Amino acid sequence: MVYLLYTPGVFKLTWKLIRVMLNEKTVAKVKFVSDDKLQDTLLSAIDKSVLVDIYGGDRPWKSVPCPNNVDGESVQEYDEAACKKSGIYFE
Repeated sequence: MVYLLYTPGVFKLTWKLIRVMLNEKTVAKVKFVSDDKLQDTLLSAIDKSVLVDIYGGDRPWKSVPCPNNVDGESVQEYDEAACKKSGIYFE
């Protein structure tokens, strides 16, 4: 399952055009999640102990490994500077 969060309207429109060319099973695996249903949707699929706190879970987001391909490493433990550099950072 793929959950798409905070998607712009143009992406939803594009998806409507593309989805007609895809298998029904594939289309069923893609879910656009509205802001008002974000927490409920994610908690229905992800255990609260695993889900990060910014999405309503119990896990502090700072404890989640941050991908950092800038230096050629695939995953790096939380490092504020690296996360900011790679664009994955929440305030």
